[in-house]
Amino acid sequence: MRLTILQRLKSASDYISGQQLSRELQVSRAAINKHIMALRDMGYQIESITNRGYRLQDKQMINQLELELLVRAGGYPVTPVFYETIDSTNRAAKQMAQHGLIVALEQTHGKGRRGRDWISAKGQGLYVSLVLMPQLPPEVISAITQLAGLCVAKAIGPEARIKWPNDVYIKDKKASGILTELITQADLIEKLIIGIGVNFNPVNDMDTATSLAEQGKDLSMIEFLDQFLKLWFQAYPQFLEQPDLSYWLEEINQRSLLQNKSVQISGIDDVGTFLGIDAQGHAIIEGESRHMLSYGEISLKGWK
Repeated sequence: MRLTILQRLKSASDYISGQQLSRELQVSRAAINKHIMALRDMGYQIESITNRGYRLQDKQMINQLELELLVRAGGYPVTPVFYETIDSTNRAAKQMAQHGLIVALEQTHGKGRRGRDWISAKGQGLYVSLVLMPQLPPEVISAITQLAGLCVAKAIGPEARIKWPNDVYIKDKKASGILTELITQADLIEKLIIGIGVNFNPVNDMDTATSLAEQGKDLSMIEFLDQFLKLWFQAYPQFLEQPDLSYWLEEINQRSLLQNKSVQISGIDDVGTFLGIDAQGHAIIEGESRHMLSYGEISLKGWK
C-alpha cells in the first residue's frame, strides 16, 4: 500500500487528493493519511493543502522503498536490499541465495581490485552490488567487467570513459570503479557479483579521483541507478545468448580512455600502444611484442 501511494505521488504532475487515493486504493482517508505520515517519517517531503491534496516535493531520494519501486517499474529480476551503512555490498552479495541488488550509501570495508581499500564515506558515493547466476564459464569475467563498465559510463553520460580493466573516468580522474567477483562450481559460474562504486561528491583525500558533482553532472543517485539497470538488463540477455562483446566492441573501444595511446604495462619492462580490447575483454597492446592481457594494470605513459 505504501509503495503504491509513493508511486502515485511520484507520477503525479500536481496535487493528488486524499479522496482520490482513497477511492483508487479502496481504503479509508484515515488509512491514506497514516501512510502519508509514515512516508514523511522516512524523510519524504510531502506537501499537503486543504481541498487540493498531497504533492511530493523531493523525487530523488534513495531508500528501500525507492529501490522496490525502481525494480517494480523496470520489471528487473532482482530482489532489492538497501543499507544506509554496510561493511561491503559485495560481501553481502555473496550471502544472497537469489538474484539481487544491494545498494548502500556507505561501506566501512569497501574493497577494490587486489584488495585495495575503496574509500566509501557516507555522503560521498553510491555503492551497488548486482547478484546474478548466469551459468557461464568463469572465462567470461573480463567481458562481463567491460560490459558493466560500458553501462556505467553510458549511465553517467557521454563524457565518461572506460579505463581497462575496471574503471570509469571523467577527463583524467577516476569517477567509478567496478569489482567483479565469481563463485564457481564445476567450471561454471554459480554466482556473479558486479560491484560498482560511483563518486557523486568530492573525494577529499584522493587527488586521482573525481566526482560527478565536481564535473558539473546534475545526476542523482536514483537517476544513475535507473539508467544503469535499464542499460544492463537490455544488454545482459543478449550476452547470455552469445557470451562475448562482439555486439558492443566498437562502442566500448570508442569510449576507451587508453585507445591508441602509449601505455606502460605494470610489471613488464615494455611500453606499447593500446590497440583496444577484443571480444573476450582482453586488452591488446603492441610494444616490442604484442600483449593480450586478461587482467593486470596499465597506465598512460608518464601518467597513472
